Amino acid sequence: MRRRHFAAWSTGNGFTLAELLVAMTLGLGLIAGALHMFGMVLNAWQTIEAAASLEERLDFALRAMEADVLLAGYRGDSHLPGPAVPVGAHCRGRDVSGWALNISATPEAHNNAASLPCPAYTGMQAGSDALVVRHDDAMSDILVRQLHGWYVDRGSSSPNEPSLRRHTLMPDGTVQNHEVMPGIESLQILLGMDHDGDRQIDEFMEPGAETGTLLAVQVELTARAARREPQVAGDGYRRRTAGRIFLLRNV
Repeated sequence: MRRRHFAAWSTGNGFTLAELLVAMTLGLGLIAGALHMFGMVLNAWQTIEAAASLEERLDFALRAMEADVLLAGYRGDSHLPGPAVPVGAHCRGRDVSGWALNISATPEAHNNAASLPCPAYTGMQAGSDALVVRHDDAMSDILVRQLHGWYVDRGSSSPNEPSLRRHTLMPDGTVQNHEVMPGIESLQILLGMDHDGDRQIDEFMEPGAETGTLLAVQVELTARAARREPQVAGDGYRRRTAGRIFLLRNV
């Protein structure tokens, strides 16, 4: 009697193959739905992160340019000891003193960055402008001439990314090429001109076509994400553009 009772109990409480298949199908459906939701959340997070990164890069680059442009034409204290340094400038053995040490010049903009006398890091970005700013060092206890030639290069310290770079005049007279921000794809310049002498901006003009007195520089930068995103049209790269107008203080 005990043996028969055990057999009846053991065969009456299991799962049939059909039941197991249904349970597995339902489980797989729930897992697939959870993975799909996870993928959507991950993509949304990556999109927000990429957009935030672009905004941060643009803000940093514009702040760096602003600090330089606002000093354009600044002359240091003439009572500081000794002559101004450097007394000459060169890049890769080429004398560029006339270009680098022309402290009286207002900011100069170029539609073609290749017109800069010092070589690029890898190559000038096609269609991008260049901006040259000269002034004395406002924080030095001696007269130090400074020059920054801003442009966009096709390469950077990050693989397959362009970068905002600048030629920088060092105290020893060498002009070095420094990276400011990777991921910057374009630099566009407009010049705010006063045509009638009333110290008001009458028109923003392209570099090379300007007439009148230069009062302001409008800078527009475009940043490109480091990776492609399938939901972004075109080449798949997310982009952001931002610009600012810098009023010149030492014109």
